[in-house]
Amino acid sequence: MEVFIVLLVLFLLALFLLPTFIAFSRDHRNRWIIFIINIVFGATILGWLVALVFAMNKVDDPIKGGTKYGPSPNDSSF
Repeated sequence: MEVFIVLLVLFLLALFLLPTFIAFSRDHRNRWIIFIINIVFGATILGWLVALVFAMNKVDDPIKGGTKYGPSPNDSSF
């Protein structure tokens, strides 16, 4: 019975920290902010969902070669 309780606690902890795991595995540039949101507000359903959506959000980083917005076809500045 103790093993079941330990496994259940570990599973629930992993589920609770899922947004943080996703952010770190995706090398999200705001992964520490997501971690803090997850720890501080994760006990509320809304805080956990905000952290999850933030972690799943695609962030284009110009330093890594991404662009914030794609150029429009009629844009003369490119």
